[in-house]
Amino acid sequence: MRLRGGILNAGESNYIKFFSLSNIFIVFLGASLYTTDSLRAFEGCCNEGLGLNPLLRNFWNFIHPPFVFLGYSLTVLAAISAISNLTKKEINFYASLGWITISIANIVGGIWSYNTLGWGGYWVWDPVETALLLPWLALTGYFHLSYLNHRIQYSILSLSGFSIFFAAYVTRGGLYSPLHGFAVSSTGVVSMILMIPFLFYALNTLRDMEFNGYKDVFNDVYKGSITISGLSILGIYIVLLTILASQSIYSFFTDRALALDISIYNYLSLPFTAIFLAFFPGCNIHRYFRDIFDYVKRYAVPSLAISGVFSLTTPFTGIYWSPISSIYTNMIINFLIPLALSALMVTLYGLGRIFFVRIYGDLGLKILHTSVPFMILAILFSGPYTYNQGYFIDGLAERDNILDLGGIEIVYRGAEFRGLVGRVSIPAGQPMADLPVIPEESVAILYFEVLDGGNKYIVSGSARFNFGNILKGHGGLIIEPIIISKGLDEYYIVPSSMSVVDLIYLYGMHAYSLANTSTSDIERFVYSHITDILADMLGIDNELFRNHSISWSSDKALMQSGILISYKKIPLIKLLYISFALLIIGEVIHLLDRWLPKSIIREEVNKNV
Repeated sequence: MRLRGGILNAGESNYIKFFSLSNIFIVFLGASLYTTDSLRAFEGCCNEGLGLNPLLRNFWNFIHPPFVFLGYSLTVLAAISAISNLTKKEINFYASLGWITISIANIVGGIWSYNTLGWGGYWVWDPVETALLLPWLALTGYFHLSYLNHRIQYSILSLSGFSIFFAAYVTRGGLYSPLHGFAVSSTGVVSMILMIPFLFYALNTLRDMEFNGYKDVFNDVYKGSITISGLSILGIYIVLLTILASQSIYSFFTDRALALDISIYNYLSLPFTAIFLAFFPGCNIHRYFRDIFDYVKRYAVPSLAISGVFSLTTPFTGIYWSPISSIYTNMIINFLIPLALSALMVTLYGLGRIFFVRIYGDLGLKILHTSVPFMILAILFSGPYTYNQGYFIDGLAERDNILDLGGIEIVYRGAEFRGLVGRVSIPAGQPMADLPVIPEESVAILYFEVLDGGNKYIVSGSARFNFGNILKGHGGLIIEPIIISKGLDEYYIVPSSMSVVDLIYLYGMHAYSLANTSTSDIERFVYSHITDILADMLGIDNELFRNHSISWSSDKALMQSGILISYKKIPLIKLLYISFALLIIGEVIHLLDRWLPKSIIREEVNKNV
């Protein structure tokens, strides 16, 4: 290490501070693994494991958790680098990587929910998914407040570090989560301790800050519009944090969950979302206004006024984008659509202008910014249909008969039974360590033929009866939704659990067979008890269940003649996928442009300037 007269220079001192703080957090987190018994091994049982929750056996789950943890780590590094006062380039490097990884984590989490859980939604303001949105909002606010005092930025970045450990507290020990209730641990207390230094630094930095020199920022339309957009994002952050903190405090002292209607998130976030959409376009059309006040008078206020009129006249115009949702939901949609459309047109203008003047330095940012109003419009059109269960229509899909879903037709072609899959241990203590390993689940594949005009093709989905899940106190029937695409819309089909009881009889048939062929008294006892549990699940006596199970065969199964389904059409949801792709592509281009030693994009800029 280089010294200046025996004294570390400022830069070297900052690096020592950075590595010291990082190591302190690593040691603290490592120690928590032992204090919370995270590494404690179970004795005398579970040689085959208890089985992973079937809902987690999904392609998207291989992506979502790793990106969550990676985003957590990079965001904490960004916050520590700001506290350590590293160079702006280094801080932005960690913050940029943290932002894109958390973006991917949120996107993939929504896709996983939509494709797996069978209720048709990608976002429901679940406490865990909302908590993961907090650091994303803080990082987004950080990047949009670059024209303010750097201490404000560092304070917000420290707030993003606080948000990571707050999210960890909510996820692992704080709040009941309907969509993420797969495991609970005592690490919530550790997360509470680790979030305190970041919150203290953020508040202390804001307290000591001098608010001066900001007149120049707001005299410039470009700087002012970006800054106000960033402040509106922080407004949404404060709303979400306040709601989650209130729920956490209530749960901490009462040991009960504080249930809130999700509309509270939408209503309280609405003003800040509207302000964001009104000022967001300013960075593309700033050259047409004298200052931010001229922009407010000639663009922001008229846009908000037009949107307000469009919203308030909803009862009279009869424009209901979501017919069975409340009038207030439709008024919100009608209020935001003009703002989002205007923002989309302006951002498309900004993107097109890049190719017209052939200066590509901001290409990534322009693509990223175009994705935002695009995404908001997609959410406005598809969101009510994904969340509202009232849009589901019940129907009977009889084998080889056409069922019209309203826009497409389907024909049920029967089920293929895959038998028993997997092996799990029965959870037990040391005295019962020699319990047998049992089959985990019975599986069937359901086949549908889609008739879309002149096009015909087969789609399929799985149905499973997972006895291992029952041993852990969860439901046994897991049915994969079947999603059919048509243009920008999708049809979401969920087979009824009442139609797949054949899977229970299939499991019961094998359980009786194993009980009869086993030479172990313990195994015969276990399988006999399993069949009792299955009979109780169906509400029939053991003898009747035994007769049905022993005589069951795949070709005579009820599932071969038809199944009950629920289905709904989700309009324009493909727009959401397109916006996701634009957001990630834009940020990747932006990152490559900023961090590659010799950027092709930057060289093109230099040639044209």
